[in-house]
Amino acid sequence: MHQAEFNGDFEAVVTAKGSSKWTPFSALSPKPSPSTRSATNHHCVSGRLQESLLLDCLKGTHRQSTEFGSNRRVIHKKMPMADPEQATNALAVANRELALNRPKSALEKYTNILTLLLPGHPIAFLNRCLCYLVLGFPNLAAFDAYRAIIAVRNLPGVREQLFNFARYAEEANSQVDIWVTDPFCYVGQGRFPLLTVELASITPMGYERVKVESTVDGTAAVAYHMKNDILLGAHYRLALSLWKCGGGAWQSAMDIICRATELRCFHEMDKEALTNLHSQILFGIEGVMTEEVALQTSIAAAKSFNSAEAPGLTGWAALSPQSQKDSGIRGLLKSTFTTMTREQYPWDRYSPVSSTHRSASRYPVHAHDPWGIPAPKAVDNIDKKVQKLVAGFLRLRDPSFHPLAAPIIRNLRGYLARPRVLPEEGPLDTNWDGQSSGACLGNPNQMTPPILAPWSFRTNVLLPIATLGTLGAEESELRGLEAMLDVRRWDGWMLETLRAKVEAAVWIGSK
Repeated sequence: MHQAEFNGDFEAVVTAKGSSKWTPFSALSPKPSPSTRSATNHHCVSGRLQESLLLDCLKGTHRQSTEFGSNRRVIHKKMPMADPEQATNALAVANRELALNRPKSALEKYTNILTLLLPGHPIAFLNRCLCYLVLGFPNLAAFDAYRAIIAVRNLPGVREQLFNFARYAEEANSQVDIWVTDPFCYVGQGRFPLLTVELASITPMGYERVKVESTVDGTAAVAYHMKNDILLGAHYRLALSLWKCGGGAWQSAMDIICRATELRCFHEMDKEALTNLHSQILFGIEGVMTEEVALQTSIAAAKSFNSAEAPGLTGWAALSPQSQKDSGIRGLLKSTFTTMTREQYPWDRYSPVSSTHRSASRYPVHAHDPWGIPAPKAVDNIDKKVQKLVAGFLRLRDPSFHPLAAPIIRNLRGYLARPRVLPEEGPLDTNWDGQSSGACLGNPNQMTPPILAPWSFRTNVLLPIATLGTLGAEESELRGLEAMLDVRRWDGWMLETLRAKVEAAVWIGSK
């Protein structure tokens, strides 16, 4: 791969507030001078980055040239790359497991590819996202879909890898590699309508969404179409993952869908799948709004609270009409927050499981707001603590070091729920409901709900990955990209566990 200048703006990660152009990491977090480097090494990412992150950074205008190949990113130093045929053969084995309704086995194989064979392979991220979805981890699926976007735009050598995969899929024996045939190319073999679309296919085929000049050689053209296919597929799966997260994450899902339609490679063939998903989200919002009266009554009965707006009144009646609207589904959509159970993931061998959970009243890791909308200042405090930990860990050069193994993290109990038992194989019908979103508002009648933590796409996915990229880019662009795609030390479940433990150790109040 030839060497060229890299401008440092990892796409779709950060953008300046109110700006229509992507802001390079170098502009957000410039390298400190020698006199200040020692001081900044012990602090989290600068407040400038915190202020510059949008609630949904993918809504910005991505700079794309009409000239073929202009989106290709070249790093000065090459990342370790596996032989294309070796990586493709490993992907074929993992795809086979997923096509046979064995998401747990496929998940392990995709993870091995990303940790041992080819860090950052976009197809491995893309299909591991499907594994997380059907196994019931939509928050982790969002990490992988987002990283697939970063990888396909920035990973050195990605053209060769994608071309080799496309050639393999074209020449594959359908009796052995059943994942290249319908319906096995879809997770669940057609049982789930939202996963039985080309944008959710196990096999990206590289459809010609954008015409290329006749002078472009065949290898480059195939790789270009594959990159566009993966880019659209990653946006669709990211929106689907956020929809499954429920609550205010619905708003982030709709923003991602709008962002997908603005991509230059968006084609009319993609419109139906994105429109159907968008309609599902709107129907869900409408359904919640029609049920809010009953939910308001339940909340008032379950938990009364005094309001400064109407002294002497309690419950929902104490709120003004505007406050009622802002505290319902409209408020959730504005906040983009939902809730996730704080749990130990099945792959976590570092966090001890608690035998009992501390009561929510004494250790409230969720907001006091009856709809679960967290206080902005409290969330900002969590963000800064997580950034500070990530910054410290990222600067350690020990390749065997694992963030969750650090004493400061192991000593935080976290009060994590016990890990789920994952099924060895399908059918998947009992594991994933393809027609409904995740829990939106929880059960207001439940007096002792499970301990939940506020979750949003911005705070739990965008900001940690942006932090990794920004801090790594202080050394080199290559280092920043490696950190953003590093699943050995910074996989989604690791970042989620780290944040959950920090949240369990602080007090989060209502807004």
